[in-house]
Amino acid sequence: EASLEASLRAQRAAEEIGNNYLRAAAVGNEAEVYLMRGELDLAEERLRETLGLAKEVGEIPIEITAMIRIALVRSQTGDHAAALRYAEDALSLASASELREEARQAASVVQEALAKLGRFDEAYEVLSQYVSLNEQIFNSDKSEEIARREAEFEYAQQQALQEEEEKRRRVLFIGALAFLALVIIGGAFYVRTLGAKNRLIEQKNVENESLLLNILPQPIAQRLKSGEEKIADAFDNVSVLFADIVGFTTISAKMRPEDVVHMLNDLISDFDKAC
Repeated sequence: EASLEASLRAQRAAEEIGNNYLRAAAVGNEAEVYLMRGELDLAEERLRETLGLAKEVGEIPIEITAMIRIALVRSQTGDHAAALRYAEDALSLASASELREEARQAASVVQEALAKLGRFDEAYEVLSQYVSLNEQIFNSDKSEEIARREAEFEYAQQQALQEEEEKRRRVLFIGALAFLALVIIGGAFYVRTLGAKNRLIEQKNVENESLLLNILPQPIAQRLKSGEEKIADAFDNVSVLFADIVGFTTISAKMRPEDVVHMLNDLISDFDKAC
């Protein structure tokens, strides 16, 4: 009952939207319900309606199926001649349309109707056609299965290659990140080390220059720093002062070393100014 109600609702919906293809399919389903229930008259009536609708919309598979079902109904009612006519029409249309599965079903019904009519030679010929169609369908199915498996295998290979490529890219990306991190860390360490070295060199330069200025006048020290190796200047007029500090040994013995240095520095500076 549920299947019948569903078929009727589908028919009403198809009629409302004016779609005869859906209506033909729905009426065909209704006929199948009557066939299962053994209500052959109602089944044939709905099948004939399905056949008419299928012809209107040019839906050949539904048309062939309807003719085969009508042939089966006629065969069950004992009208084997009518069953043969519908089945032969279905077989002819299926063969012309290259619908092997529908042709195989129609050939089975034709062979059965011929046998019941006592036309055994013709039934044997149709049986041969039925066997040939079975082989074609089997080979086609096998070819499709082989093609499907080959496609699945090729797809699996492509997936494996893509996964491998993705892994390789991830490894390269991680390697690049690690190398970049090492470069950054190394660069930072180098900058810090270089900065420390530069500060140490600068400190040593300051110390060296201070020591040099303690020994030589600034102009001479500057010339040495500029790269002059042999510094000799000529002066037309010079003053030379020779001096001796009387009692220096006794005086210095009573002074701290830094006081002695300050005293000598002040004394020499005064001599420089006097000159």
